[in-house]
Amino acid sequence: MVNKIKENNPLVTVIINCHNGVKFLQCALDSVFQQTYKNMEVIFFDNASTDLSAEIACQYGDPVQYYRSYNKLTLGEARRQAVNLAKGEYIAFIDCDDVWHKEKLSKQISALSRNNADICYTSFDCIDAHGKVVKHCKARNKENDIFNQLLRRYELCQSSCVLRRQTLLERQLNFDPRMSYCLDFFLFMKVACIGKAAVVRECLTSYRIHPDQETNLLGHRKLVEITYANYCLKIYFGHRLEVNKKSWILARAACDYERSRYLLARNKVKLARRLLKKISPLRIKYVLAYISSFTF
Repeated sequence: MVNKIKENNPLVTVIINCHNGVKFLQCALDSVFQQTYKNMEVIFFDNASTDLSAEIACQYGDPVQYYRSYNKLTLGEARRQAVNLAKGEYIAFIDCDDVWHKEKLSKQISALSRNNADICYTSFDCIDAHGKVVKHCKARNKENDIFNQLLRRYELCQSSCVLRRQTLLERQLNFDPRMSYCLDFFLFMKVACIGKAAVVRECLTSYRIHPDQETNLLGHRKLVEITYANYCLKIYFGHRLEVNKKSWILARAACDYERSRYLLARNKVKLARRLLKKISPLRIKYVLAYISSFTF
């Protein structure tokens, strides 16, 4: 059981991992320092950038704790190291191309305290490279025990999440250093499996979609991690899945859907269609994807 927060103003560690993020970095950092919640430390972990990311981060001076790896790490290892540097009661994450609303941390810390929770996330908007909203992603799950809900509908965005650090320490949880694509999913699902969640319905995060995103450049690694995700759901969460078999089936289907999208993008139509045919009875969007695969 999480102890009630005695302080009204706990320290929050804000973690920014960056590899060649110069294009949108200043916008992301400005949104951090424009927060109405002021009791925070900012850890900037430079993952062997070769652009001007370091110069932009360091221009903020002492409020930014700058760390650098001179060898390119997996995103999982880079985030793992950054988490190990945190001193705050809570840890918040923002990617170097995303943006926070100025009230984000204030409202999330309040929700975490009110619900005695281990994780909190918000609704978010997807924006393009120019900042134009292309999609609204509304948080709909109920609070507290959301593990089963997340299996059915995973609605977390990494930059929208805040975690209670003590929960990570007590359960020895951190990002998987082998991963660069599914790492957020695994850590957040582990926390949801053993803890309580608070959900802020307001859209307080903007998640940027653009061609230069690091996850768009992973190639075959993305397929490997999605397949691994499918396998590890059973390994990590088997004790919960036995009593939530329908949710487990839907979670596996979501993995297969992502695999099919990867395969279609690489013109492996028959393999993708086989996956989509198997999962098509579960959701309308899978049916539509199966039908559209015949146009390839």
